Amino acid sequence: MQTKQSQLRALAQQWLDVPADAPLRVVRFKRSRALGGRRFVEIEALTESGPDARIFFRHDDGHWSIQPQKADKAVVIEKLMAKPIKRRGKVIQPVENDREFNAEVIKNKSIRLYGWTRGTKCGYDVDQSGRNPVTREFERVFRMGDEAEYDSYNTAFIGKIAAIGEKTVTIESGSGSHIEKHRLDLHSFARRNWDFDAAFARKRNAESLD
Repeated sequence: MQTKQSQLRALAQQWLDVPADAPLRVVRFKRSRALGGRRFVEIEALTESGPDARIFFRHDDGHWSIQPQKADKAVVIEKLMAKPIKRRGKVIQPVENDREFNAEVIKNKSIRLYGWTRGTKCGYDVDQSGRNPVTREFERVFRMGDEAEYDSYNTAFIGKIAAIGEKTVTIESGSGSHIEKHRLDLHSFARRNWDFDAAFARKRNAESLD
């Protein structure tokens, strides 16, 4: 099986048009922010017409190419809404004046939560005067495999993110043959996790069991 290193060397030999035993020199080996932190390498060889160099790009599957991998497409969902509720036969859309949740989703890679919250309903006190609620902005990024809260009842129920979509986030809990999946719509995920702190949640859980 061809290793990633030998695949890169074969690719460099092909595009620089040099024999298999020709010496190759790495000029640059870096990560590019414009490519989402992916690596690229510039390789130089001495050809018949003099020194020549080409840049090769590493893809997520570990292979190299002369073309960079296409950037992941992010989907932005502004002003996430809570699920409508039924009351006396009527469907009512809850109105939230004390918070705003937004999300930037890269499917099955990451979700960025951002927005603002206001007042004691969101866990913050009023200002020094004791009368005016404080508005605070927030921004949090969760990636596949990160811990997050999926439910709470006196204690916080925590699992690992197993799937990220444009409408839901799936969190897995348990282990072995006892894994459970919990699918949250984006608003529910944001409501539970905009200020999530795994260490604090575990400390609070331990205190509640004492």
